[in-house]
Amino acid sequence: MIESMALALALAWLLTYYLFLKTRRARYLLLATISGSMAALGKITTFPPTVFVGLVLTLIHFWRDWIENVGTLLDFFKRNIFFACLLLSTVVVPIAALELWLHFSDLAKSQNSMGAAITSEALKTFNFGTLEQRLSEENWKKYVFGRYLNHILGGGWIIILLVASAFVRSCRLSWGVFTCFAAYVLAPLLFWRLHEVHYYYQYANGIFLIFASAIAFYAAFEKQAFLATICLLATLSTMSATFSSEFEPYMQPSKSGTAKRTIPAGRWIQANTSPDSALYVFGNDWSSHVHLYARRKGIAAMRGLSYEQL
Repeated sequence: MIESMALALALAWLLTYYLFLKTRRARYLLLATISGSMAALGKITTFPPTVFVGLVLTLIHFWRDWIENVGTLLDFFKRNIFFACLLLSTVVVPIAALELWLHFSDLAKSQNSMGAAITSEALKTFNFGTLEQRLSEENWKKYVFGRYLNHILGGGWIIILLVASAFVRSCRLSWGVFTCFAAYVLAPLLFWRLHEVHYYYQYANGIFLIFASAIAFYAAFEKQAFLATICLLATLSTMSATFSSEFEPYMQPSKSGTAKRTIPAGRWIQANTSPDSALYVFGNDWSSHVHLYARRKGIAAMRGLSYEQL
């Protein structure tokens, strides 16, 4: 998936950013800028949670510098202003690269009426959602604390909550759990509609829920290893049950949903048409499913195609 690649690159940015923050070595600055640019260009919706975690680490770093080095506010700024600009560049350069790419791709899409329907401007409401959706208590219950939570952790989130409340006592670990949970919430908060419609978007921010859970279990193992082991096994069991019920059917796509008709059609096309031919699919609304199994380039017509577009 695009998400898995973008997530790997975003985490590479976070690692190299942190190493530059700690060591100030130029090679880490370069690596952070490159991996950040690749993450943003790969899928910008995956990048913000890792940037948020990087921001928290940066604030902690500068707070410690302020506490440990006696001096005036002016001394603090003189000591850190250039370094702060270098840190900021690892985010600004990726965003600038993204803006250039969006400008180019939007110009390319705008050359035909179907492409014009999927420019960044045309999809703004669909990508970001509305303020009303974000402020809806029902939406938060249904998605952020409902479907997303269950898909990532299964029913085990209840166990993890109990473990965290019982064992996470130190300020450092509490901040770790809070930061990771905030990173999990930030992604749907920014791209509400995308997360609501597409299940696979939680691939990118779900990892931060797993990080938060890992911190909770780490604290539990230090205090009550046997009990923590039981809780961890119970959590993994509920996650396995969730996978079996929610996701395992997708491992056999030819037996589920619309794939029952699109896969046979795609394979028939692959067997009976020239490899360099193009494919135009109607009635499957934007989906490239038939093209994938036919191994053919082409276009999937959007729903509600106008007479002029046809």
